[in-house]
Amino acid sequence: MGPGYGDMINNGGLHPLNQSLSGSTSEPLFSGLSPPWMCMPLEVYKGKMYFLAKNSTGSKYLQGKLEGGNLEDVEVIFSELKEFVLDLMVNGSGNLVMQKLFQVCNENQMKQLLVGILNSGGIQFICCNIHGSCCMQKLIELLTPPLKYVVVRSLRPLTCTLLKDSHGRCVIEYCLKKLPPEDIKPLLIEVADNLYEIAADIYGCCFVLRCVRIAQGDIMYQLLDQISANALFLSKHPYGNYVVQNMIAENPYACENLLEQLQGQFVNLSMNTYGSHIVERCLEKLKKDQVMTVILEFTTSGDFLALLLDPFGYGVAETALKVSKDMGQIHEILIDLILGHCHFLHNHPYGKRVLKRAQECKRRLIDP
Repeated sequence: MGPGYGDMINNGGLHPLNQSLSGSTSEPLFSGLSPPWMCMPLEVYKGKMYFLAKNSTGSKYLQGKLEGGNLEDVEVIFSELKEFVLDLMVNGSGNLVMQKLFQVCNENQMKQLLVGILNSGGIQFICCNIHGSCCMQKLIELLTPPLKYVVVRSLRPLTCTLLKDSHGRCVIEYCLKKLPPEDIKPLLIEVADNLYEIAADIYGCCFVLRCVRIAQGDIMYQLLDQISANALFLSKHPYGNYVVQNMIAENPYACENLLEQLQGQFVNLSMNTYGSHIVERCLEKLKKDQVMTVILEFTTSGDFLALLLDPFGYGVAETALKVSKDMGQIHEILIDLILGHCHFLHNHPYGKRVLKRAQECKRRLIDP
């Protein structure tokens, strides 16, 4: 894979990143500064750059120095700020300095900054902070490919937690959007390993769908297998059902395992707010023999009448009539079963609708 964590960690470690420097404050240094201060040499503020970076005016001064492209200035700023990388990345003014610093650092300096973040144990804290999230995305953008992979490996155990945070989610989504599939493989594996937890989240369900579309080879099939394994629970979930629906629509060839998980449950699902969408999608998108299996389960169920009277089930029955019109005997059996319950259906608000559809289908059979 390239250099491991140990190869990048300097002897001696780093200063604690959340420490405060006692007896100092930033505001008195920079209050009342006018434009000429931008031209003052960096040496004037030697030993004070941490406070400079956290001050809105001082932050602009440091950004200007970094934009100047003077390597000596870059080294001076880097040497004073590298011990406080975590603190500055989550600071409103400091994060702007760090983003600018990332742009002008050489590879060795970037490696040291990354080591500081990893050693601090604060990568989750950074990602879940409004400023830190943006700063982390900029860092990932500017790292070399081997170091990007190191970041992804560090993010892997935090994936579920970050996806549930409005700022942390942006970091994970950035990786998915900007990095090649091979580099984000650890994240995809983590999603597969925790698929139900992620898919049952309001934002996580959309993330799972993007993962399936991006994943390749074994990882894609691992994701699909996990969707199938959790299909019954996800089908009844207000967010998870979207994951199952999209799998049926976009990967119908991979639905054998899914059907096995749902077998014997199609009637119950049809009478569920969210499950009914899954059953309808199965009827509309799956292969003919698979659709016939679902309809056969309807016609042999003791709860078929309950399905016809259900506010969600009747719509599934109408869809079954629609998609089975070219399926011969199974279509006729379905029609006759519905008509056989005419007494219970004709005055029912939902039943009368499916009864009307069955009567129309019967007339077409008699007079094509």
